[in-house]
Amino acid sequence: MKNEIVVTALCALLSAAMLSCVKTVPSHFEEPGAVTTFSQVFERFWTGMNNNYVYWDIDTTNWDHIYTIYKPIFDRLDFDDADDIQQSVTLFRQMTYSLFDNHFQIVFTHPLLKETVIYPAANRKQLEIGFHFPFDYTKIDSLYFDPGFNTVYDSLSDQSSIPLELTVATIGHAIIYVHCNEFSLLQSYRSSSSINQVRPVLDSLFGVLHHLPARIKGMILDVRNNYGGHLDDLHFLIGQLIDEPLRIGYTRYKSGSGRLDYSPWIEASVKPQVGAVAFKYPVVALTDNFTVSLAEAAAMAVHAMPRGRVVGEKTWGATGPLVGEEVYNSGQFDIPNFLTVYTASAAFKYIDGIMYENLGFPPDTEIPFNQQTLLSGKDPALEKAIQSIGQ
Repeated sequence: MKNEIVVTALCALLSAAMLSCVKTVPSHFEEPGAVTTFSQVFERFWTGMNNNYVYWDIDTTNWDHIYTIYKPIFDRLDFDDADDIQQSVTLFRQMTYSLFDNHFQIVFTHPLLKETVIYPAANRKQLEIGFHFPFDYTKIDSLYFDPGFNTVYDSLSDQSSIPLELTVATIGHAIIYVHCNEFSLLQSYRSSSSINQVRPVLDSLFGVLHHLPARIKGMILDVRNNYGGHLDDLHFLIGQLIDEPLRIGYTRYKSGSGRLDYSPWIEASVKPQVGAVAFKYPVVALTDNFTVSLAEAAAMAVHAMPRGRVVGEKTWGATGPLVGEEVYNSGQFDIPNFLTVYTASAAFKYIDGIMYENLGFPPDTEIPFNQQTLLSGKDPALEKAIQSIGQ
């Protein structure tokens, strides 16, 4: 029972954080009106996954077999019976446990199932060797910063989201340090709020990057405990460090509603921003097992830079972008009055040709999580990043 409570808490924590960055849009296949039977629920779910899921050529789940096994079971359920409604959650959990997509979640909207979430990746992760819960590194890491560092917050620009926390600091007056807990930087930067704390801090950071003082010898981008966010932030932040497009990999989309209707692989690059110059010193991305989604893309982008490195732990492994379905013919879909499915809108593979979905992106230098050392006031991963810049 204790294990089940822990896993449920983890799913709720990660779901709240990650879904804050997902735009809700109507599904292209959605039928009008609310469902009234479990036969309808199953048919819409199975068809939605069949049409919208982007990993069927890789995923080992036999989706046709799922239909054969589970359709008769759903047909026998009573949509007006509370026990059957609860039973359906168990069935959905069984059908989706091994899905390849580490973004995949089912969020139930039925009144009797409010706040119920199925998140297969979170359930699998807690069984892995070395798993640990999210850890707040901020107080410990502040001990390494030079006086005068800035930590600012924004809870106004997107009130459905967890508040943005942004820290910009220097270490030894020679290393720029940047951390954010989610990627909503551009949204916060553009906020018209009279108490916009983010814009002046980013303006100052970008000013330094565009006119680099002689004392600066490197940069650390800390994306630990970062659950991802808006795709524009990849260009907005990493694009300040480059003066020409930075190729990071390839994306592939659904080209039709058929299960295996895919586009060709298309090159994906980070765009340089206005005023940006090439950052010629080492850049280190700090990652942990809760570096998720766009935060993983940011680490991969750093790794693709001429002097980029990744230090820390292997990332979560949810690398396919989540974008509104008005952009791609795939991803999220709804079953009115019962559930919403969140799944990747496209597949992504890195410039090395490897798809790190469900694997996680490996660091160049692995630093295992050590809570005892962290609680003693030392951050081994940050210290290794500092050391690697000094080499």
